[in-house]
Amino acid sequence: FKHFGVLVVIVNNNYHIIHMADLNEEKKDDESTPPGPSQEEIARKEREEAIVNRVRRTIDCFANEEGGVRSIPEEEVGHLLRACGCFVPEIVLISQIMPTIKEDEFTDAGTVKPETAEKRIIAMIKERKWEADTEHELLLAFRRLDQLAHNGEEFGYIESAKMSTYLTTQGFAPFRSEENSSFLSYANDDTGSKIFYHDYIGKLIPYLEDEDYLFPSKS
Repeated sequence: FKHFGVLVVIVNNNYHIIHMADLNEEKKDDESTPPGPSQEEIARKEREEAIVNRVRRTIDCFANEEGGVRSIPEEEVGHLLRACGCFVPEIVLISQIMPTIKEDEFTDAGTVKPETAEKRIIAMIKERKWEADTEHELLLAFRRLDQLAHNGEEFGYIESAKMSTYLTTQGFAPFRSEENSSFLSYANDDTGSKIFYHDYIGKLIPYLEDEDYLFPSKS
């Protein structure tokens, strides 16, 4: 029972006296030290910071500056998205993505603002909607190109010259010269004349599955 600020507890006929002020002080101490963030919350924050840092570094590679104003050429947006890990079909880029990045009256014709692009790309990465194709999907695509290059037969490789023609002349967004050269330097065999696509996929998939691709370390 309580009496004049004192709590008296009787246990087995023994009296225990506790001053209420002491209890109140302990309660204040508990309230003044809220629990810190969990390991999961810390990890999530670090991953979000890593996404922002990666996107900003990538944008810096594509942005131009003139008169103190930075901008990104419209034709580079698709390449920028892929460099950030968002593999968007060209028709989707034109009809859905670009309208959300462009700010007509505030942006010079043919350019986009880096700040606007950054926000949109970060949101796309977090959605995880436009990630790279799976190993199975890549294999099916290469097998189809193999058949196309060899009159319906599959040899397990594609001649580099033929692959270069496909990449630079076909599709909604053909590779630029530097993109094609970069791809061939990574995908070619030791002779530089063929792409053994099983080997190429074997090198590529672990890289894409590595979280550092989208969530790089801070080192």
